[in-house]
Amino acid sequence: MFESTSHNKIDKNDEHIMQITQDLDQISHVAIVTGGNRGIGYEICKELSMSGCRVVLTNRNEEEGKKAIASLHDHDNISYHKLDVTDLNDISGLKGWILKKYGRLDILVNNAGIYLDEGVSVFEVDEKIVQETLAANFYGAFHMCRAFVPIMKQNGYGRIVNISSGYGAMNEMGGYQAAYRISKASQNALTLIMADELRDLNIK
Repeated sequence: MFESTSHNKIDKNDEHIMQITQDLDQISHVAIVTGGNRGIGYEICKELSMSGCRVVLTNRNEEEGKKAIASLHDHDNISYHKLDVTDLNDISGLKGWILKKYGRLDILVNNAGIYLDEGVSVFEVDEKIVQETLAANFYGAFHMCRAFVPIMKQNGYGRIVNISSGYGAMNEMGGYQAAYRISKASQNALTLIMADELRDLNIK
């Protein structure tokens, strides 16, 4: 389900993940979940694992990632790979590892993100905070999709979920949290653009 779903609406996220899992056939699909060590990302890893997917849990802190994997010891189809979505070398390394280990990528959940400017006015937010937030929340998803959608095209199948926020919805746009709002609005636009370009393929 090619969706930009809200981290503030857990039920909605669950709905879209359920749609993905119900859509799966008998093939053991391979899924990447960024920011999978806690919160919604962690729960998505469990849901996909229980549906029979081979799940790659990623995050940028290897120690925290391995702790998450240890807590999921009952899910032997979940593996770990370190990934900083703001690092193009990390993304390239993950792509090579995925191709070598599995030869395919079927599901991409872009969940990794940061929120650094709660309550801060657009007139006062440090530009570096804006840049860091865009790097993680927008460019992270942008570069992950550019890296892995070509693999989905080759295999004729793909499902993408971008975890967004109500703060990025234009019809709910307000003041403050400008860095976060702009990053999520940009991510929502990215989702719509890619969905249109991929509409004739089996990538949703």
